[in-house]
Amino acid sequence: MAKRRKKNKEEEEDYDFEFPEFDRIEYMKHEINKGKSVLVSIALAPLFSLASLEVFKLTGDWSIGFLTGIFGMLITLKIFEYLPLDISKFGKKEWAMNGAMYFLTWLGIWILLMNPPFGDFTDPVLNQVDFYVEIDGEWEAIDEANVTAQRDYKIMLEAKITDNDAVDEGSVTIEYEGDTIPMDPVGDHRFSVVFENVTADASTKMFTIRMEDVNGNSNSVVIEKTIRGSSE
Repeated sequence: MAKRRKKNKEEEEDYDFEFPEFDRIEYMKHEINKGKSVLVSIALAPLFSLASLEVFKLTGDWSIGFLTGIFGMLITLKIFEYLPLDISKFGKKEWAMNGAMYFLTWLGIWILLMNPPFGDFTDPVLNQVDFYVEIDGEWEAIDEANVTAQRDYKIMLEAKITDNDAVDEGSVTIEYEGDTIPMDPVGDHRFSVVFENVTADASTKMFTIRMEDVNGNSNSVVIEKTIRGSSE
């Protein structure tokens, strides 16, 4: 028994493990092809960013512009078949890397083109509206003031309007009871207007604020307000 164990031990010691041969040249070729393919993906992405921008201009639909970029990714991956690149050994990892680099480049440039200073497709936004009433020569928040029913008051409306570029200050107007008048800029993206002889009662008063930014994008918002007297 002891001799058999000794023999087995000697056989194990005589066995030499050989590492598989490393083909350095093939490895370098594969890495170079990977790098070139990534550069191609990055180079083609801006073209489809421009295509997404033009599609959005034509349709006004963000989702169609986005799908244009995704379609561009499929075209880019197809283009590899016609380039002098050996992609026969590309696996899921290589294709995923190319897709990710294309997508990030395309999306980043598309967002850049959609915003100032390159473009502006966002309407100005009415963020806040405050109402004030003049009581004894002082302006008070209308919801906190002691207002008497059926009495006429001087009312001030103040609105905060923002845009991702700049609001055209001369374009901001307000319509009330059929009359449209400009609102005055008072700083910090705020605009105000004063109405004379507004009656405090239970009726709902309608104010329509219209605005436009310096790039021609416009918006309008209807504000409803009830000025109730303390006796109502």
